[in-house]
Amino acid sequence: MSKTKRLQLTGAEYLQQAETVIAETMRLKGVSKTEVAEAVGVHRITLIRQLKDVGKMPVSVFTALLDELEIDPFTLQTKNQK
Repeated sequence: MSKTKRLQLTGAEYLQQAETVIAETMRLKGVSKTEVAEAVGVHRITLIRQLKDVGKMPVSVFTALLDELEIDPFTLQTKNQK
């Protein structure tokens, strides 16, 4: 098991950073919100609304989103950044 440093953030700080990392990763990968919504199994409008405040996103959608974008939920880094 690798010794990846976990984030030490409050809940609000984590969610704010998660929003930034998700948006940046989508931009870098060149994937649209529609493509991601289809991959995680939600309607695109639902995903667009939830991306405005990931704190209101169901955990199942949030984890599926991070998985689809290959973002580690503990470090909020893309898996190729490790």
